[in-house]
Amino acid sequence: MYSLRNTDLGQYRFEEDAWHFALRPEVGVLIEANPGMSVAITGKYYHGFEAGDLDAQSYFALTIGFVFSK
Repeated sequence: MYSLRNTDLGQYRFEEDAWHFALRPEVGVLIEANPGMSVAITGKYYHGFEAGDLDAQSYFALTIGFVFSK
């Protein structure tokens, strides 16, 4: 996972960047709305371990999508 941190101080900008080793477990459900179409709801937790001068970075993402089949 790539992270870029910008710190603005008046007219000056300080940038720190690093590549983190990351894990991303995911859990979800697939709900059949009608024949041939389903709704997918998933939750993903991203965790990037400490790298360089940057601390560990983590966040949670919730996604909703549609699945079409024959």
